[in-house]
Formats: sequence, structure tokens, C-alpha cells
Amino acid sequence: MPHISPSLFEQFEESEKENPNMTRQEIVTKIAGVSFEGRQQKILKLKQKDKLELKREPENKYDKNAVAVINPSNKDHLGYIERKLAPFISKRLESGEKFMVFVVEIQGGYEDPKMAFDDSKDRYDEKIPYGCKILIKSVGKGK
Repeated sequence: MPHISPSLFEQFEESEKENPNMTRQEIVTKIAGVSFEGRQQKILKLKQKDKLELKREPENKYDKNAVAVINPSNKDHLGYIERKLAPFISKRLESGEKFMVFVVEIQGGYEDPKMAFDDSKDRYDEKIPYGCKILIKSVGKGK
């Protein structure tokens, strides 16, 4: 059985209280930045239980702790781990800790009832953008 770093999950206690789906061995979160660089179309290609990968981006000009979420089947860059979680994940990736990442749910893409209804087109003007909820699970130090 692989060693699971308890320190990773101890540092998520505040997030754990906010998210009842989180345990000390796994984190459920949304991918951030999915509205940029054509990522909406990339999100649409995903299915529940698809395996994803995490990749540190220490040279990212916006966040030195940035952790990209990648679709390994086609190398699509889907977005990033949320900024509040990124320092913890980034530090563990740097130390050699490995994670399994899976798609939990594709969200959005439907008309927002708060948007203006366009009678001439018989539809809403805008749709809620797509999002992706993921499961991140530590599997300990890898080879």
C-alpha cells in the first residue's frame, strides 16, 4: 500500500469544512480558468471518470504555485487548480508526491434564467459556461 502524506490533507482543514465532499485522502474541486484559450471546447470532450494529470508551472507569470490540469490522452491544457489549493499541491508535486485525478462532473452549458430572453430567437442570449469538477487523490511518493 502506498504511503499517503497526512500533511497534505491536514493543511486543507479549512477547505474541508467548506466542502463536505472532501476527505483527508481526497479533494473535490473545480478546475479554474476554463473560460480562457478555447478551454470550453476542451472541457466538452471530457467524460465522467476520465483520468487527468497535474503539472507544476513554476515559471507561470501570474502564480509561481500554478498547477495545470492536463488531459493526458491529447495533452489539452484544461485550466488550473484553484489558487487557494495550488501552493499545497505544488509543494507536494515538487517533493515527488503523486496524485490520481479524475473528472467527477461536467457542469454548466445551460441557459441562465437570469439572462435576457431573446423573443426573436426564442432562446436566452447567453449560456452559463462549462466547468469541470475533479477528484484529486494523493497516492504517496512515486518512482
